[in-house]
Amino acid sequence: MKKDVSLTVRIDEEMYAAVKKLAAKDERTVRWMFRKLAEEALVARKALRKRKPEI
Repeated sequence: MKKDVSLTVRIDEEMYAAVKKLAAKDERTVRWMFRKLAEEALVARKALRKRKPEI
């Protein structure tokens, strides 16, 4: 997947800690985890079609 847009968001410490913990558990970066969580939320709201998994 090509990433064309850079996005900055402000979140609280609790949300950051939760995402950081998920990322560590999956051995991924926090950046990757935020993209994955955003994609899952958009698919759940039917605002984005589910993509094929990245290898």
